[in-house]
Amino acid sequence: MKKNSRNRTRTVTTLAAFCVLSATTQGCATYRIEQAQKQPPAPNAYTSALHQEYLGLAKDYLHAGREWTSFKFANRALQAGNGKAPDPYTVPEDVYPPEMKRDAQTGAHALTDLIRSGGAQHTPLRTARAQANFDCWMTELDRETYAPHADRCMNMFQGAIESAETERGEHKKDRKHASSPLSPDLLEPLSPKEESESTAVFAAPFPVSPVDEAPLTIISEPFAPENGE
Repeated sequence: MKKNSRNRTRTVTTLAAFCVLSATTQGCATYRIEQAQKQPPAPNAYTSALHQEYLGLAKDYLHAGREWTSFKFANRALQAGNGKAPDPYTVPEDVYPPEMKRDAQTGAHALTDLIRSGGAQHTPLRTARAQANFDCWMTELDRETYAPHADRCMNMFQGAIESAETERGEHKKDRKHASSPLSPDLLEPLSPKEESESTAVFAAPFPVSPVDEAPLTIISEPFAPENGE
């Protein structure tokens, strides 16, 4: 029994060492995903949400047959699970299709502004979803073939940015009302149109539900299988 246990430990250790150097087999991506799934809860809401978002992407890419990309997102999930938020991906030098580079740069600025303005503390779930889906979007722009699920990642990113900006605007408005010496009845709130114009970064491509920082639903519909990396 002990011998079998030692053999299993040796096998797992060998696989781990191999996967650090290479992700050419599905076993490596699967191994990293299993590691991420076994991690204890991350120390704060932001890294915990990042862990779940990156883990979901790792599973989606594995289902699509893209083991290397799955492996990379599983590693990002592990990093977040250890309490360290990975830096967002940067916009690739060569974007495919080229006409999307300006949109990508605009998105990068919006994400940077959200994080620097305290998004990780004030809207951790939305900020995490924005970052993970931005990374997914940039991954697809760095390929010569634009995969259909890239649009899903872009739309999820834009929706998360919109939700986070809207909620941040609500927090600011609440603080303004709380600190004002005037009666609340004399404070005229912004109209829905004014509120949207003052907080929106993107026009969300789908209706955004009211934001209450309840746990976000992890997207369960996997990416369609592809022909590998």
